[in-house]
Amino acid sequence: MTSATSLITRARRFRFYAEHLWRFHRPFIRRHLRQRCAICIVSEAYSPLENGVCAECRALANSPRPTEPVAEQKIAPLAAELDALLTKSQGAGAGAYDALVMLSGGKDSAFLLHLLRQRYSNLRLLALTIDNSFMSPVALDNARRTVDVLDIDHITLRPPKSLYVKSFRLACTLREEGKGCFETVDRIDADLGFSLAKIHATVNDIPLLVSGLSWAQVERLFDVRSFEIPRERAFARVGSTLGHGLEEIYDPGEMHYWWDPSRFECARWPQFIHPFYVWRYAERHIQAEVLRLGLIKRGNDSPMLTNNLIIPMMTVLDHVRLGYASFEPEFASQVRLGKADPLFWRNAFEMLEYAARTGWMLGDEIERMAESLGLTREDLGLGFRG
Repeated sequence: MTSATSLITRARRFRFYAEHLWRFHRPFIRRHLRQRCAICIVSEAYSPLENGVCAECRALANSPRPTEPVAEQKIAPLAAELDALLTKSQGAGAGAYDALVMLSGGKDSAFLLHLLRQRYSNLRLLALTIDNSFMSPVALDNARRTVDVLDIDHITLRPPKSLYVKSFRLACTLREEGKGCFETVDRIDADLGFSLAKIHATVNDIPLLVSGLSWAQVERLFDVRSFEIPRERAFARVGSTLGHGLEEIYDPGEMHYWWDPSRFECARWPQFIHPFYVWRYAERHIQAEVLRLGLIKRGNDSPMLTNNLIIPMMTVLDHVRLGYASFEPEFASQVRLGKADPLFWRNAFEMLEYAARTGWMLGDEIERMAESLGLTREDLGLGFRG
């Protein structure tokens, strides 16, 4: 497994190259790159360009654009509702805690934990980290540092590695029209992670389950326009994932890791909430704050350091199957709203595209990650070798 030291070295090298060197390298290899939207930097493979602009940006330009105050007015009632819920939840748990907060080791969940601690000082918090066996060692270190700084109770759940090997094998080999590896891996990781969190909150009588998903992730994953997932949807039985029944994938003894409401009294189910749906901070602000507060060590805040270790392989698979990395549209939406740096992310996406097409900077990473899932290049339909 990748060590924290090698991961940090690789990510810092990638970031330095994206920020300072790619502009010199880029002119020599442009034939390997697709065109990108001049506004939001999304690939033409995702959205055809007209005069250098993608369909989403053209639609935005042709529609009345709400001012920031108008946009804030739309979420103000939701923000007030969230504040009332969190205020009344302080000390309301039947057990030792009022809120179970999912802590991934990334900057967003660390900042969320800080905000809850700062704004609702009597809310009894338990941070939950779910180690999926492919979690970045940097993310694990970040989670420990965050709870140490904030002085918050913390628990890490690490189900058997075989559970996630089965899950990620399916996600990486599944080929659905228009769906990339990021979407499938994120989907099954979220389905399983949220199941584990719901079970832990319910068994321990914790009335709130809180995640650090962004507003865009909430809308993409759950198709809702609120900070709370409706109860009937949030706590429906998880009987399938990625179009497959769970019984097709998992052994009978592994089924208890998945949420099944019939196993628990309805009155004990938590409310499932996502505060960043209404607390909409720019990426740069969150990054600056977690560093200023010391929640994450400087240099360990990059998503390239804290995300799933199989991301390099996922990126390559996406480019082979879709022509772009399937996480690009989400970042492009942030760029479109002025909440992410367009130049850095354009450079990063182009570097990933070039690496996926040629093997540049990847070394034996793909072989090692595929082997960890019991897969070969042939299983994944890959050509080049690093």
